[in-house]
Amino acid sequence: PDLIELYNAGPATASLGGMGLSDTATLPFKYTFPAGTTLAPGAYLVLLADSAITLPGIHTGFSLKQGGDDLTLTSAAGAVVDSVAFGPQVTDHSIGRSPSGEWVLCTPTFGGPNFAHPVGDPARLRINEWLADAQFVSNNDFIELYNPDPQPVELAGLLLSNASGAPELNPIAPLSYIAGGGLTRFTADGDPQQGPDHLNFKLSPDVGLILLSFPDLTLIDAILYGPQQTDVSQGRSPDGGDTITSFAQPTPGGGNPGAQGGGGCTVLNDIVDLLPLNATWSYDQTDNLDGTPAWKTAAFNDAAWPSGKGLLAVEDCNCLPAPGIGTTLTIGRLTYYFRTRFVVKTNLSGFTLNLSTVLDDGAVVYLNGTEWFRLGMAAGTPVYSTLASRNVSNGVLEYTNLPPTALLQGTNVLAVEVHQTGATSSDITWGLSITASRSVTNCDTSLQLPLVLNEVLANSPTVATTATRAADWVEVMNTSTNALDIGEASLTDDPSFPRKWIFPAGTLLPALGHKVVFFDASLPASGTNTGFRLPATGGAVFLFDKPAHGTPLADGVRFGLQAAGYPIGRIPDGTGNWGLNLPTPGGINTAAGLASPSTLRINEWMADQPSGPDWFELYNTASQPVALGGLYLTDNLADKFQSRIAPLSFIGVGADAYALFTADNNAAAGADHVNFSLKKSGEALGLYTAAGTQLDAIAFGAQVSGVSQGRLPDGATAIVSFATTPTPGTSNYQPLPAAVINEILAHTDPPLEDAIELYNPTDSDVAIGGWYLSNAADNFKRFRIPDGTLLKARGYIVLYEYQFNTGANAFTLNSAHGDQVILSQADALGTLNGYRAQVGFGATENGVSLGRYTTSVGTAFVPLLARSFGVDSPATVAQFRTGAGLPNAGPRVGPLVISEIEYHPVASPVDPTERAEEEYIEIQNVSAATVALYDTAFPTNVWRLRNGVDFDFPAGTTLTPGARLLVVGFAPGDASLLAAFRAKYGVAPTVPVLGPWSGRLDNASDVLELVKPDAPQTAPHPDAGYVPQIVVDRVHYSSALPWPTADGNGLSLQRITLTAFGDDPINWMASAPTAGSANPGGGGITDSDGDGMPDDWEMAHFGTLARDGSGDFDGDGMTDLQEYLAGTNPANGSDLLRILSVESVANSYVIRFSGVAAHTYSVYYRDDVAGGTWKKLSDLGALPSTGAAQVTDPGPFPLATRFYKVVTPAQ
Repeated sequence: PDLIELYNAGPATASLGGMGLSDTATLPFKYTFPAGTTLAPGAYLVLLADSAITLPGIHTGFSLKQGGDDLTLTSAAGAVVDSVAFGPQVTDHSIGRSPSGEWVLCTPTFGGPNFAHPVGDPARLRINEWLADAQFVSNNDFIELYNPDPQPVELAGLLLSNASGAPELNPIAPLSYIAGGGLTRFTADGDPQQGPDHLNFKLSPDVGLILLSFPDLTLIDAILYGPQQTDVSQGRSPDGGDTITSFAQPTPGGGNPGAQGGGGCTVLNDIVDLLPLNATWSYDQTDNLDGTPAWKTAAFNDAAWPSGKGLLAVEDCNCLPAPGIGTTLTIGRLTYYFRTRFVVKTNLSGFTLNLSTVLDDGAVVYLNGTEWFRLGMAAGTPVYSTLASRNVSNGVLEYTNLPPTALLQGTNVLAVEVHQTGATSSDITWGLSITASRSVTNCDTSLQLPLVLNEVLANSPTVATTATRAADWVEVMNTSTNALDIGEASLTDDPSFPRKWIFPAGTLLPALGHKVVFFDASLPASGTNTGFRLPATGGAVFLFDKPAHGTPLADGVRFGLQAAGYPIGRIPDGTGNWGLNLPTPGGINTAAGLASPSTLRINEWMADQPSGPDWFELYNTASQPVALGGLYLTDNLADKFQSRIAPLSFIGVGADAYALFTADNNAAAGADHVNFSLKKSGEALGLYTAAGTQLDAIAFGAQVSGVSQGRLPDGATAIVSFATTPTPGTSNYQPLPAAVINEILAHTDPPLEDAIELYNPTDSDVAIGGWYLSNAADNFKRFRIPDGTLLKARGYIVLYEYQFNTGANAFTLNSAHGDQVILSQADALGTLNGYRAQVGFGATENGVSLGRYTTSVGTAFVPLLARSFGVDSPATVAQFRTGAGLPNAGPRVGPLVISEIEYHPVASPVDPTERAEEEYIEIQNVSAATVALYDTAFPTNVWRLRNGVDFDFPAGTTLTPGARLLVVGFAPGDASLLAAFRAKYGVAPTVPVLGPWSGRLDNASDVLELVKPDAPQTAPHPDAGYVPQIVVDRVHYSSALPWPTADGNGLSLQRITLTAFGDDPINWMASAPTAGSANPGGGGITDSDGDGMPDDWEMAHFGTLARDGSGDFDGDGMTDLQEYLAGTNPANGSDLLRILSVESVANSYVIRFSGVAAHTYSVYYRDDVAGGTWKKLSDLGALPSTGAAQVTDPGPFPLATRFYKVVTPAQ
């Protein structure tokens, strides 16, 4: 991490308590020193500037920017005690105070006296690379400097400019450095407020100039460039050399390529300064010269005019480019007149004139009596009263390139009339610089590097690594006829980090040979795996040569959206252009067939996303991929070319025939973003070719928040709304109204087998014969349900593995990695109509089913307490298959649960500074047995926290019945942090505090999962050795209703009933933190006797733990355990779950029963008391209050009698 050192130079101990340290002046207390913190005379205090809080020590909660930042130390009263601002820094070097108090570059000696590091000669610096027309490869243009000196060099005070008449345009910030032999990038975006590594000018994509000068304007280096190609940079090859070449893969901050393809070119730049921006001009701001046309001519005598240096202006913004105002004019006129002279001493044939103007508002410029050019002025002969055609707020540098043919060798006279937009204009600015430049280029076409990238797979759902895992991969190729030692060469996705993964020393690549390297982030880096992944939504891969050769870029490729399972590659191998391939890792590349873009459809859109940006998707109706690169997307059909799709972008087929775009008006964020957003009031979406031919267009009206619209089925003409099933990037569907997937069993051994239960929640039978069941989105038709199959009203059907695991499309459910089940409606011809029921699930335990469970906010699909397929304790598989379905059991809870979450602690009610080190997650054992947080048969396989934060519990961790432990984001090995944490929350010494986790708890919303390892897969299973991860508990909390508010208000989220389902806001409350202690209101639940009733509940109602749950304390017919589960009082015979009445109302029956707040219910019926299947009438979500609840049974009623039962929780 970054480090900050404080030093007490005074004779007395300094009190730091309450003082603030920050990198943001407007937030001086980002880090506040705890009360009682002191610093002795002559002592040092070292702080870690990071927000991960993963190491011992004092952590600030913020990091420092290597490109430049500032630090301020503020007293508790708000006064600035000390501050420092700095520019770009050198890796593993510090800046510190010398004995004289001056800041200098240092060798890090944190905690001890500073040691100054020697610096090199800035005269050796070179402008090394520049990008002047960025579109996809970079957010902005850039300029890169190279330091050939072996020592770091100080950049502070040096000048960068793009105008010879204003070389002092951008002074480099104080305390800026470049590493020895290193590179530093400056962003040329004209926005220096973004940081010291941003310049106050942009680069012209036409013809331009880059200057690097000393503070006294002595030139260090200069580059003149001609017209630039989009996304192609230019620079020296090798770094700092005299050869200038173009780089199809810009490498800002990384080594430049050697000469490639067309070879390198030696460029001689010749620059002649003719007129600086601070030149002296004669001016007339008094007269109207309409009657004196001779004022424009070279012979006119302007000796009586006053004169002054440029810039000549009236402007109070303090924002004009250097050199700033040299002469102050007077406002109140429509037109101002200026004249000056310059001398051309040489023949400028073959040169280009580069003119830089600073102008407010418009001007006509005459050279030797003839109009030369004009800016901001309409055509026609101007007079004094002619108004400028534009209104300039504040003058900026504008660039014009002209041929030198109008110049005279010798003295030339310029006359300029500057016009305003009105007599009341509040400002006037004029300045002009002129340089002449040319370049002479000699190219060598004989050079070609023999190592290239040949094939890249960045979206790999199917191609496996040696560990049988899906992973991205990159193939490199030796294009020479000799073996090549590529050891110490490197691969990266970031040109400023060229040695992210390094080929092992001694790696040999045979002549014309290939080598595949995997990009698998789920496995550690190795000799064949980089340890990081490639983004399927667009990215880059760079191949750098070895350091012994100067670490130049050997090859690189940038790509856009990738089609799943299809790599991009060169055809022919090693030399051809990049295109879409069939996967051939280690072999000769083969091109993939492509369909026409005319097969594309705008398929779904969300224009009023409740949280996050809008989005839309494209769908490929063809059976082959389609190239998207170069097509255009727009939300204005009159502007076809609004947002261009990045090169090397493709859309796949089948389940991957969808390309998702984020409509956030930020195309620079990635290839999957566009530079427009969607209007919820309604607008259009269009897709066009590069020639402007419309491929598809959609117009839509006002949108409903959280509801997407699109085609149903995919690619069809019908447009529908998806109120409950938005599917960004996947197949569109509407939920089936009369069939749901109710329960599944995926992990089985005989006498069980995989099973899928369907349920009809309506009062009408539904024929599902001819419908399809599947577990794969790329083939919805894996199993056809037999004709004539009827799913009866409120009834069940179970489909077993022996039925769907046969035939060409046979399948089973994957219990190790998780899977999905999809039920698709089809017509008599087997045509799917887009109506489906589908559920997804993770790894499951042997014999444990998952099923639907009604919560207060909807339906969850969770592990169940017991199987309920009908015959659930069979002696044989054949017996199991006779089960016809039953209502689901309740959710499985425990043995460990997430019992408390503190996700947004703050310093105090009046100080909203977030305290990341005070976040915690509490885990409690709600079972009657000690739980080992590891697999006792494989002790290195441990329990984990995943999703919002990542943490692996230490091997050997156990939790006794009722015990709690806390997981935190800091390292508990830091005794001071641990002591402060325990003191803050009153955590007892007996409560384990574990950490640190990786990540941060999100203040808005996050998902926490407590995961345990299942037994490893065994041979001959293809996943042999893989350890499935079973979710034991899951909580998706939110700061928004209906979740209780615990967002920065000093409260934590606390589970109300530990043995009840946890992923439901109704089972949580916000209360004062109780880290390591029992939650109030029933949260601190221990069931020491294992009877299903919490100890504190038994003591409150019976005064003893002796009751076993099967008794009926109040004699009302409900056992004590049933009363606990129903939420009723076991000591009050009139308080019980019961049906209060059944009344006939208008050909229906109204069933009233006693309900309890926060409980959910299901009401069932059957018409024969002696037998028949109980059918579900209705589910009731969590009741808002205790009292009578009711449901209505509309019939029909085939018999004279009907029987009802009420079940809690809802099943």
